[in-house]
Amino acid sequence: MEPAEQARLESEMLWIPALELARASVDDHPAVERDALRVLGQHLGASHVALWRVDFDAFALDEVSSWRQRAGSGADWSARTQVSSDAIDDVTGGGGYAELALDAIAEHVPADHQRGVLAVATIEADEALGLVAVSPVANWKRPPETPMRGLASLLRHSRRRVAALRELADRQRVDALLAEIADVCLAATHASAGAATLRVCQMLGEFLEADGVVTRRLVGGQAIVDTKWISPNSEGKGPPIGHSVPSVYDSYASVADQFVILADESPDPVYRTEMDRHWGGAADDYVQLIHVRGRGVDTLNVTYRAPLPKFAPDVIRGAAVQLGYLRGRIEAEQYAETAFADAPVGIVLRDAAGSILRANAVFAQLLGSIEPDVLVGDRLSDHLERAPSGRHFDSLTEGEFVARVRTSDTAPRWGQFETVEVDAGGPDPTWLTYVKDITDQRRAEDALRHDATHDELTGLPNRRALKAALAESADVGVLLIDLDRFKLVNDSLGHDRGDELLQTVADRLRLALRPGDRVFRHGGDEFAIVILGPATEVDATRVASRLRSLLNQPAYLGPHVVHPGASVGIAISSAGIDSAELLRRADTALYRAKALGGSTVVTFDETLSQELLHRVSTEAGLRSALDENRIVTHYQPEVSLADGSLIGAEALARWDHPTEGVLPAAVFISIAEDVGLVRRIGEHVLHDACAEAITWPDDTLVVRVNLSAAQVLSDDTVRVVGAALCASGLPARRLCLEVTESAAIEDVRRSEAVMRGLKDLGVELALDDFGTGYSSLSYLQRFPIDSLKIDRSFVMNLADDDESVAFVRSIISLADSLGLSVVGEGVETEAQANILRFLGCVRAQGYLFGRPGPAAELVAMMS
Repeated sequence: MEPAEQARLESEMLWIPALELARASVDDHPAVERDALRVLGQHLGASHVALWRVDFDAFALDEVSSWRQRAGSGADWSARTQVSSDAIDDVTGGGGYAELALDAIAEHVPADHQRGVLAVATIEADEALGLVAVSPVANWKRPPETPMRGLASLLRHSRRRVAALRELADRQRVDALLAEIADVCLAATHASAGAATLRVCQMLGEFLEADGVVTRRLVGGQAIVDTKWISPNSEGKGPPIGHSVPSVYDSYASVADQFVILADESPDPVYRTEMDRHWGGAADDYVQLIHVRGRGVDTLNVTYRAPLPKFAPDVIRGAAVQLGYLRGRIEAEQYAETAFADAPVGIVLRDAAGSILRANAVFAQLLGSIEPDVLVGDRLSDHLERAPSGRHFDSLTEGEFVARVRTSDTAPRWGQFETVEVDAGGPDPTWLTYVKDITDQRRAEDALRHDATHDELTGLPNRRALKAALAESADVGVLLIDLDRFKLVNDSLGHDRGDELLQTVADRLRLALRPGDRVFRHGGDEFAIVILGPATEVDATRVASRLRSLLNQPAYLGPHVVHPGASVGIAISSAGIDSAELLRRADTALYRAKALGGSTVVTFDETLSQELLHRVSTEAGLRSALDENRIVTHYQPEVSLADGSLIGAEALARWDHPTEGVLPAAVFISIAEDVGLVRRIGEHVLHDACAEAITWPDDTLVVRVNLSAAQVLSDDTVRVVGAALCASGLPARRLCLEVTESAAIEDVRRSEAVMRGLKDLGVELALDDFGTGYSSLSYLQRFPIDSLKIDRSFVMNLADDDESVAFVRSIISLADSLGLSVVGEGVETEAQANILRFLGCVRAQGYLFGRPGPAAELVAMMS
């Protein structure tokens, strides 16, 4: 077999195991690992492939995972196979790979494998592992070294990944347990401290699957048992409560605040004897962890009869820390002065009448750094802004609440209060109220709420806030404002300058408001003003006049001066319309204002209402037309100006309306763009045109299909075009996709990426309506286009306008210099055709050569 072919086969063999190993979960990894061994065995023609751990002390291979060929495999392997020391040396010293004869193995070799070869590829991991393959014949189906090295590498990486996942899962379990332990400790009171400690011991023991957990106090050189929990599965009973033994660990505690000692490393044999006596069994059957936290503080003893988990020290350390905190808090509650001085939260002790008996410094600081003694005798309610609904602060004996604190500072502060009943040793009940300063948390929450309802750039309330304001108000007026020529500012001066303009406009709109009115950023370069009711058309018009006057003033953007200008749509609420309808009316009025050329104010009226109904009806009809396949494709011929021969056709969308007949795209395409249907229509025409073009008798004709702006900017367009070509069988060279100049520069980077993806498919690209937009040589050089289409507005004046002739001549000259072909569109007279021909244009389309019509008419023209 050729080396290249062998390398290809080995690469294909390893590909699926590599993929499965890379995405296998921790639980699935053993099965996936065995499947990888099976794939290797089948590839090599081996009868047995195994992953063995190398025992350097016993000169043996311990099988970890294996695959065996069931049919005709002969005797089975033992889980442990003895090997010679030389074999071990070969495995570990062969650069990660070695081939061994079977006679190197001392025993357990099946008889039908005596003539085979044992190959070992070592895996460099946390433990020494070997990959072993055995063949019953001397010759392998394929040389084993390369695939075995490859799989060994895959297994090494996958095992490390799984080990990392296990460690992460353990860490997460440990963190979750410690969080739960922390909750138990935090919820404990003086009365429930013992039960909480026992609960923590139980949680710790069950988590570690230990025999028992014991807490001790180190007092006077004696370790005294305070709490114990024994597993139901344990044979021992553990030391009794109050049982004590001499302790040598307080000397260690004075040296290190925290440490862990294993029993078999302990210098004190007393604990060994004690474990044997109270737990049963020999000393070697358990592992004891002793965690000492601070001189004279608790020790935590965990007894095992199972292998010690790696994370056990962290769990025990964390539990011991929490229990230490619990004991410290309870002792603080027993000794009020110490507790009040050291507690990390505010604490208030109150009597049955609600009067403050004592408060700590933290609570006093929350109120404005006053002296705690000054608060004695006050009521808690005296220092809080307002009470929770239906409750009174002074009568609260338990539970939690959040309230605003009265402070000497101007900035508001908030506290979270939790009250519990405590036994202060007197005849009357008392209550402790813990106060947590949550001012920063509330400020963060307020900031999040503000961010959710306000625009980051201008600081104005956003669209969500606008909808909420309209839903809460009645008899209001809405002004929708859209900046004129804002896109030109972004494209010519850059987005930073565009942002500056938006901020300037926001500031000016604030000046246009009356008291009580509100301004919002509706999105993009659109703003909204809500006039509080009862609002009239006169009120709205006055506000619109004022804001237009402010916006028409020059705006200074760095070294540039622009005059923003704006179109305004007004709608006034009335009976029977909701906030959504009110916004739709304002948007319809704004749409009309922009259609009138901008810098115009339009108020919604019944005429616009009819227009709105027409748009809604058209939208619904369009959706039905798409679902019922009533969007049809017509074709307009494209000819050679040299001899008039047919060289292609442009596919155009038509709506076969059930009552109004066949409607041109100009009637419905703008509405389709507004409601998001234009991509569906474009894809429908694309598939239709490709399927039709493949049936034409002349297989040289090119079909041209227009791409909408939405398609030009969609990452999915390349896939859709490729699917249409594949489904129809049309060669890519026979498809030309036309992109309008304005659509191409809406997002230059994205449209360029989409067009280059289309060019990779092999289709032709044309820039449509050239000369009507932002024509730029840089765009022509940047976009991978093949041809330019001269807009009909220039072609129609060729016979009467010298400037049009000069402009068309310059376009043709520019195209020639860039190697682009030119198509003149909208040709209706022989005079126009002759001038185009004289200027060097070789392709044209228009009514002179044929109107758009069904595919059958185009086919008839071909014949």
